[in-house]
Amino acid sequence: AFPAAILDGQCFINGQPLKEPYLKLVSNWEMEDKQLASDEYYVVGDNRSMPSADHTQGIASRERIVGKILL
Repeated sequence: AFPAAILDGQCFINGQPLKEPYLKLVSNWEMEDKQLASDEYYVVGDNRSMPSADHTQGIASRERIVGKILL
């Protein structure tokens, strides 16, 4: 298990900031540490400039994720 958090809009994994060069706008989201298993992901969506209350978010297991990242 490892911790994931969002502090002042910045995502952290294992206490280290996640590099997200694709973000165009900053947010003020806050989320306390959540313990994730090695096959779990915390899904927040791609528009974090909107209030977090306007998003459906939560933990998803790897087997439920379909698709791939396009860069």
